[in-house]
Amino acid sequence: MSMNIANSVYRHRCENTLTFYMKKGEVDFIIGRNLKRLRNKENLTQEQLAEMLKIESISLISDWERGVKGIGKDVLERLCNIFDVRPYEFYIENDTPLPSSDLERKALYMAREAEKLGVQYIAEEAVEYTTHRLQVVKKQEGKGAGKSKATRLKVGNG
Repeated sequence: MSMNIANSVYRHRCENTLTFYMKKGEVDFIIGRNLKRLRNKENLTQEQLAEMLKIESISLISDWERGVKGIGKDVLERLCNIFDVRPYEFYIENDTPLPSSDLERKALYMAREAEKLGVQYIAEEAVEYTTHRLQVVKKQEGKGAGKSKATRLKVGNG
């Protein structure tokens, strides 16, 4: 099974499992919390988001974020386009790891696959390796790793 197909299957299972085991209000609350998280991540106000969605009621966005009202599929699709995310990201709970890079996404996928196979130690190693690798990358970025070698030499980071 290719990685894209496996991710698609995982997302589908995740969405269906959450909606099956949770009451409607609980799902609305989780979706609302994630809407607010994504809006804040993009530094958007509720007013700006309302403009982008072409809705007049700012209080509606507040209701969505508090889980008071549910978000329809068409609005959810528009929100996905605005935030450049997939629908399953609105169903993430607090204990769900949120990958912030391709490396973290790959490690999370490998960890989940290892857990399915019952090899927990591989899952733990994948997370440990990714954490270490991201620390190395961040240190390199601070030293100008994203710059050309000539630029790093001029600055003294080479």
